[in-house]
Amino acid sequence: MNYTTNYNLNKPEGTDLYNHLTIDNPNMDTIDAAMYANKLQAIGNATELVSGTVHAITRGSNDQNIFKFKATGNFSAGDTITVDGVSVNAYTTAGQQLPDDAYILSAEVICVLDGTSLWILTNKTPDASDVPYDANDTVKDKIDNIMSELTLQNYEQISTNLSDNRPIYVRKYGKIVEMLYFTDLAISSTQQIAQLPNKYIPDVAGYPWAYFIDSSGAQISVGNTGDVNIYPCPSGWKTFHALWLTYRS
Repeated sequence: MNYTTNYNLNKPEGTDLYNHLTIDNPNMDTIDAAMYANKLQAIGNATELVSGTVHAITRGSNDQNIFKFKATGNFSAGDTITVDGVSVNAYTTAGQQLPDDAYILSAEVICVLDGTSLWILTNKTPDASDVPYDANDTVKDKIDNIMSELTLQNYEQISTNLSDNRPIYVRKYGKIVEMLYFTDLAISSTQQIAQLPNKYIPDVAGYPWAYFIDSSGAQISVGNTGDVNIYPCPSGWKTFHALWLTYRS
């Protein structure tokens, strides 16, 4: 009697007395046990049926705890999952609750069932909140910061040390600062402009700095140490001399 290399199955020789009960039956039992063990370790097939927020998974063989299915709907955070009619707690491989779009329609999803815990091998499609921008922020953080800067703010009064002690109003739009200064006094020089708070004064020599506009919208004088734009006086404010400073902050 010889024996096979891997499973030590009976392998009769020509001179052996052959008895099926003592030769074949042990071989069958050994082969059956090995095939069943392979089945348990293999990835089985399952199906999914989605009804509302419930994802009902049915295995092709209920003794295979590793299985895969083709998703018939998107998973949303808070949805529930059943396997063969039994509710389970589903987790990512990191041990977290499944997020939105943990898997999506038509995805091939691999699962490992351990009691009532279902571990789902899936990679959520990354969005801006998942992608690092630098050591401290994600791409979403940077986008939110940019969008907040692009919000056109209301005018805010700031303190001033101008000689006539009249208020200055400022508002921002991203990197643009718009400044309004109202006075009913005659403006004779650009010295008053130099007295604005330093953080609002650009230092770009060679460009127009400030336009002084009278009640009719006519330009009175121009400085030459900054980068600004001219705007017409708003309706209702024609009785004031006004000054707009707009530049990159």
